[in-house]
Amino acid sequence: MTDKVDYSDFAPYKVSVMTYNDEVYGMPFDTGVSGMYYRTDLLEKAGFSAEDMHNITWERYIEIARVVKEKTGISMLGSNPDDLGLIRIMMQTGGEWYFHNDGSLNITNNESLKEALEIFRTLQADDISRPAIGWSEWVGTVNRGQVASITTGVWITPSVEVANDQSGDWAIAPVPRLSKEGSINASNLGGSSWYVLGSSKVSDTAIDFLNEVYANDVDFYETILRDRGAVGSYMPAAESEAYQYSAEFFAGQQIYSDFAGWLAQIPQVNYGIYTYEVDAAIGSQMPALMQGAPVEAVLQRVQQQLEYQLR
Repeated sequence: MTDKVDYSDFAPYKVSVMTYNDEVYGMPFDTGVSGMYYRTDLLEKAGFSAEDMHNITWERYIEIARVVKEKTGISMLGSNPDDLGLIRIMMQTGGEWYFHNDGSLNITNNESLKEALEIFRTLQADDISRPAIGWSEWVGTVNRGQVASITTGVWITPSVEVANDQSGDWAIAPVPRLSKEGSINASNLGGSSWYVLGSSKVSDTAIDFLNEVYANDVDFYETILRDRGAVGSYMPAAESEAYQYSAEFFAGQQIYSDFAGWLAQIPQVNYGIYTYEVDAAIGSQMPALMQGAPVEAVLQRVQQQLEYQLR
């Protein structure tokens, strides 16, 4: 596909995840650019303004969370220790992933992962989070007004907007960043891409279609944003009218314009092909982590398991 498609107009991090030996094997589509959704009314009751929520560290987020709980009785987030998506969001703000750029494991010396696990453990505290096991319960804590924020991909927007009685009481800020040097307030969780199989009898036609629609058609990206809430990887679409939409639910904030701005800042990492295997290995150590095991010891066991499993 590399000789027929121009990737220069796509979010760099999305192109980078589909490369091997400097060649691109897929077409980026939508993204999981992430944000911190928060209840402005609850934060104001606790003494915080919108400015207090922008471009913060997770350390600061935890400080705010404890004040919110004390002042309002509401937990800052719903948290499931079995769902590692938040750890991945944190890790990518530090510009690292489970793998190095050459595809080798990046576990025991991964400073971003270490800090993310420490933060994740802290977030489980009673004065910060409300237990929420499973998707329905997690989203339910938001819709029932039981939490003051949720940090995840842009695809959560329609689920947040289900609670009509909370319209006007929400805003979205950039995701918190790690405290390690070089971390930024931008990350990703999810997204999708198209691939054309080499065995296809109509591969040229498929490539031409993807090039014509997914790599050129701004109107198409406007349509999927309006109809499905899908934020595309195609950067020129961010200048279109649909992305300037002011969301009443979010007090008139131009949320998609903001997400498009954060999209361009997401650090490039090598996602590899075994992310969920690493998730499973870390998940197996979660009970030990939550019981106070040193993060270094946890990651050493994860490294050993993966070296055996992925050899």
